[in-house]
Amino acid sequence: MRVFIGIQFDEETRRDIETFLSPFKRISSPIKWIKPENIHLTLKFIGEVSSAQYKEIKTALINRQYTTGPLDIDFSGCGTFSRGYLINIFWLGIRQNPKLEALYRDVEEALQKKGIPPEKRPFKPHITLGRNKREFNAGQLMSLIEKRASEPVSRFRARSFQLFKSELFKTGPVYTIQEEISLDTA
Repeated sequence: MRVFIGIQFDEETRRDIETFLSPFKRISSPIKWIKPENIHLTLKFIGEVSSAQYKEIKTALINRQYTTGPLDIDFSGCGTFSRGYLINIFWLGIRQNPKLEALYRDVEEALQKKGIPPEKRPFKPHITLGRNKREFNAGQLMSLIEKRASEPVSRFRARSFQLFKSELFKTGPVYTIQEEISLDTA
């Protein structure tokens, strides 16, 4: 089973994100846009695990005490991750959030105890909205990104995070929530 840990958003938040994304989609490009139902925040991508590993991961996440409580996530601006002239990822930004960073550290610590290695790169929370594998003239896209670089998009109150199963198909990935882990401390 292929799994990751993330935060699922409600319909209103996804609509706000889709509204923000609409002008970008009208620009001619080879970017493959993420389906609205797949928009989420990844806290930790784990990958393929056995049934036994999955049970250990699930138990570690459920049994941990999370002290952040519900957290507000503010979406603002956008940008790209690139290699040379190739734009790989189009992303939506998340304002700096100490509670979100604390949750990330808690998840990493719980998983390390079960043999899942920590992420080597620093945590840079963002929402992937599009992927690309081809070079193209990105001038129009970059101009629009520059205009909307710090524009507020939406706010979401996360009261839980999720353990997802990820299945890959020719039509695109399907993410299924396997476990809901509450952040309510009461």
